[in-house]
Amino acid sequence: PHSQTPFSLIPNLDLVKDFVSDSMHCVYTGVTKKLTEIVQVGVPDKTFKLTTNVIDDIGIKQLNLNEQLPIYFFARKPRVIAESSLWKACEARVFLLYYVPILFTGLPTAYFNHMCLLSMAMNILESKSLSAQYCDYAHECLLKFIAQGEALYGDTFLSFNVHSLCHLSSDVKRFGCLTENSAFPF
Repeated sequence: PHSQTPFSLIPNLDLVKDFVSDSMHCVYTGVTKKLTEIVQVGVPDKTFKLTTNVIDDIGIKQLNLNEQLPIYFFARKPRVIAESSLWKACEARVFLLYYVPILFTGLPTAYFNHMCLLSMAMNILESKSLSAQYCDYAHECLLKFIAQGEALYGDTFLSFNVHSLCHLSSDVKRFGCLTENSAFPF
């Protein structure tokens, strides 16, 4: 049985607003890996999924992009999308922030735009120079991403990690850009 957390006894502590959502787990190992799985495997009652040929083509393009990544800037080059279930958080991060807008241009427009919403919002929220100025825009993108995700992939898309996206921009406003408040350094 579940019991009340001792944190709830701390006066003036807001359990939602006073804890930062960790982008490493929420976004990269959570939502990003979930999205790559959905587009490869599909969702029951939905018709969209990438064909094996498209997945292989994306993998080939991805390997070409990997050769262009400066090793000193990226800790790990992402394995091909067919191996996304094995990705570490830093691989999923590189994929979402840098590869999605390039590799998914061949997707149907609704799916491409959906993935780009998350990619763009995360680029804003991770940027020290952009996050404060464009935080509200990133929030709008994330809310659209959630709504469109439900429409494109059904109710199974709506997980705790997807819901946590609603709180990222307020976390950035309160605590600074996501790169300053993530578990990546650990």
